[in-house]
Amino acid sequence: MIIVIGKVIVEPEDREAFMRSARAVEAATRQESGCIHYAFAQDLTDANLFWLSESWTDIPSLDAHGNTAHIAVFRKETAAQKLRLFVAKRYEGTGETVLVSRSE
Repeated sequence: MIIVIGKVIVEPEDREAFMRSARAVEAATRQESGCIHYAFAQDLTDANLFWLSESWTDIPSLDAHGNTAHIAVFRKETAAQKLRLFVAKRYEGTGETVLVSRSE
């Protein structure tokens, strides 16, 4: 399994524009082959900080994601937005361990 964790810090005046871009790319990406999970989340203590979490079945699926039309649109839109930081790192894992599991 391939995991990607990203951090995005936006300028306040571009926060809404970034959120629109993130929602669009998130919806399209979730339909891709090999995508297990893809989500942006706004930080609870900083409205201008967003976290990106992704999981993919394999590297070819992640590589294909980088070449999709919706990623091209996302890159173009975010290039026009004031982002103080956008960093994403890839991690490779061989399994998972449940740390917390709770249901009603």
